[in-house]
Amino acid sequence: MPLHSPLWIFGYGSLLWKQSHPSTETRLCFVKDYARRLWQGSPDHRGTPQRPGRVATLIASPGDRCWGIAQCIPSEDIDATLHALDIREQAGYERLSFPLYDSDGKTGAEGISYAAAESNPHYLGPDSTETVASYVLTCQGPSGSNVEYVLNLAAALRKMGVEDPHVESIADAIEKADSGGMHD
Repeated sequence: MPLHSPLWIFGYGSLLWKQSHPSTETRLCFVKDYARRLWQGSPDHRGTPQRPGRVATLIASPGDRCWGIAQCIPSEDIDATLHALDIREQAGYERLSFPLYDSDGKTGAEGISYAAAESNPHYLGPDSTETVASYVLTCQGPSGSNVEYVLNLAAALRKMGVEDPHVESIADAIEKADSGGMHD
């Protein structure tokens, strides 16, 4: 059964810089009680089944806010957009619904997003900044390098004016290691 407009898609990872669907409006917003973490394995985009890259997922984190963007999908494109996102966001991700909040903390809409639970088979979990960064430096997949993913995510967040210490610390560690000639 088709969903009715407006449908909002909440992007907090690659959708911040690599939108693959039409939208009529984009808004800065956040979801409550979640944090963005590079704890999900990507065996199909930024890595391989043998060496999955690290990509963003949402983890429950009471009191936190995960900032991202909400994209309003035109009604005639809802089914095709969800189908494409279901394919793009596989390998452990589930389609979920979240209340979306604006910068004043007011909710205006529900949004669809994709998150990967700890119980999925591709979940890599937490590790030190240095360990995550050195791992990311070694991963490459059909969608590009894992380094590119992390640096694009950090750049998109900076451009939006969003501070994300987790992503920023890993991006900084990658840039330091990369400038030292550790990555070609």
